[in-house]
Amino acid sequence: MLFAGIAWAVYHFFFKVLGLFLFAVEIGWFIVRPILKEITVWRELIALKETPIRPRLAWLVPLLALALLFIPWQTHLLLSGLLSAETEFTLYSPQSATVQRVLVKEGDSVQADQILIELSSPDLDFRIATAERHLAELTEQLASQSLEISLAQHNPMDMEAVQSTLAELMGLREAQKKLTIRAGFAGRIRDLSDALQQGEWLAKDEPLGIVESPRATVVAYAEEADLNRLQLGAKGRFYPEGGDVAPVHVHVLTIDSVGTRQLTIPELSSNHGGEIAVREDEQHHLIPEQGIYRVLLQADDHPLIQPITLRGRLTLATPPESLAGRLLRSALAVLIRESSW
Repeated sequence: MLFAGIAWAVYHFFFKVLGLFLFAVEIGWFIVRPILKEITVWRELIALKETPIRPRLAWLVPLLALALLFIPWQTHLLLSGLLSAETEFTLYSPQSATVQRVLVKEGDSVQADQILIELSSPDLDFRIATAERHLAELTEQLASQSLEISLAQHNPMDMEAVQSTLAELMGLREAQKKLTIRAGFAGRIRDLSDALQQGEWLAKDEPLGIVESPRATVVAYAEEADLNRLQLGAKGRFYPEGGDVAPVHVHVLTIDSVGTRQLTIPELSSNHGGEIAVREDEQHHLIPEQGIYRVLLQADDHPLIQPITLRGRLTLATPPESLAGRLLRSALAVLIRESSW
């Protein structure tokens, strides 16, 4: 273990050509060579024995160890994952406005296009009224131009002003429609803002609450060596941390074919108590230390028990595999990854 650690260190701390050479020297001279010499000594000692070697009961120990190493008995894969709503959408105040009516409360179920909150903007109302008066004046001027030839000369300019005012008015009315906040899909309300009181002023882009779908999904990440064990539709269980929530039955929806370059779920990173080893770059992005692939799973007829995000352990049913096969795949994955210059 000591010399293997030294070999790994010299490979990573030096440039690749020198690192490969020092790695090969360390493995060959300090690990492979002593083992071969020891085997030679064993053969000489066996040849000097006068009595033949007979089977012993103690031989079952290494035989059982080899059996555990090469017989495929592992049928489950353990991953860390995050349980959350399948879809969620944050509601925002489109501009500075006051609260007129709040038609929902925390935990309410809503339907698609249902009105949730009604806001009003005095500034927007004033601009709409001003634009309407201006449009009425321009329309009246155009009507009077047909009676006086001198005014008719300004007709093209007035027509352009009418079109411009009409476009402005349409834009303002569209902005006014957005003050009536609706649900984009059927779901449930959570995290309503305390500022949602009648007559209360809201700032532009102030978050007002979240609409989440009632179904749950789990996002997990698998190592590169485990990809061939994962299958679409594979079933498993998600065990939330703490034990306060019962295990959730899940099945695999999608498996990314491209490795994750940046971890976007900080709850699963080692920096935040998770199991995925990461490092932060200069932009504070979480970069995985090894190749991982995103796996998306859906809960089987299990609505969210409470409107929170839960971290936990995921166990998935997989085809049987031996420890030796897993070690071999991991070694090949490392060789492939490190073969690039």
